[in-house]
Amino acid sequence: VHYSNGSNTPVESPEIKDSLTYHLTGLTPYTNYSIYVTVTNNANVRPRSQPSDVVIIRTLTSPPRTPATPSLVAGEEPTMTTAVFVPPTVDDSNGPIRYVDIIVHRAALGVSSPLPSAVPSNVAPYMEGTVWYVAARYSYTQYEAAVAGSQFTIGNGSVVSTGGVVYTNAPLQPGHSFSVYVRAVGVDDNGEEVSSTGEPLKIVTPEQTSAATGHSESVGVIIGPVIASVICLLTIIAHIVIWRHHKRDHKQQPTSDLPLESKEMTKSSLYDALANSGTIAGRDARSKDKDEKATGNAGYLTTGAADTAVNCSEYEEMPVVESRYKNVGPLYEQVDRVNKS
Repeated sequence: VHYSNGSNTPVESPEIKDSLTYHLTGLTPYTNYSIYVTVTNNANVRPRSQPSDVVIIRTLTSPPRTPATPSLVAGEEPTMTTAVFVPPTVDDSNGPIRYVDIIVHRAALGVSSPLPSAVPSNVAPYMEGTVWYVAARYSYTQYEAAVAGSQFTIGNGSVVSTGGVVYTNAPLQPGHSFSVYVRAVGVDDNGEEVSSTGEPLKIVTPEQTSAATGHSESVGVIIGPVIASVICLLTIIAHIVIWRHHKRDHKQQPTSDLPLESKEMTKSSLYDALANSGTIAGRDARSKDKDEKATGNAGYLTTGAADTAVNCSEYEEMPVVESRYKNVGPLYEQVDRVNKS
């Protein structure tokens, strides 16, 4: 028996005696072979006969060849939610491949959880809280053309629809161990699905820290206390300002028996105030005025302490302020020359 798959020199089997059957071994699944037979006599003294007609057969399909393990991209360390790797090519020499899955397993106990022993056959698309899920499914043609050998980011949130089913490449979780598998799914000669899954790529995402919880959270953590501190400081300053104003107003508030007010004073009332305040020591203001008039110094007032002459007639109709301290202070600068107690 001679047989060949078309890519090699025909293989010749040992001579077959006393049997009408022969089992060919070492064949490749899902491969066409050309087979023919030659015969000789028992003594093997005559040349072999001419070859028989060639028969072409195809071997049965087999589960897809096991995909290689994905590899991380050099220099691309996993983040808290993603990881970049290179998916392997998938060999379809064992039979047609319907689709290729990217499967993720999330360790339930964090990074210390051991790898699973086998991938379940019924892994479904991602759902919240699931441990096993299909992150992406591609037809074989699509996978080989656009995915295999290229950089693939697991956890980037992309969505793929294949066969009417939506698959979500959900973000990874910080501080967990993940196993990423590539599974090739084919179909046998009876129409049943057969699959092969490669060894997993193990990914460990870094722990979540206060400096890497996302920009909004870090800003909130920093800005929140700062804003609260500023508000507190402004409140304290406002209270201090209000307290100081209140204290100043309180000091300026006149006593009940000495109200602070402005009074219109004539020259006579001015003399009364001066006499009562003691600014003219031992002299009666009115008598002093009369004496001055008698001596021709009418309209002038001399203070006892400094003997300073002030023309009082100029201020006869001008207002002066009587303060709570009973001091007399005319509203004009010139009157400051009059001694006040």
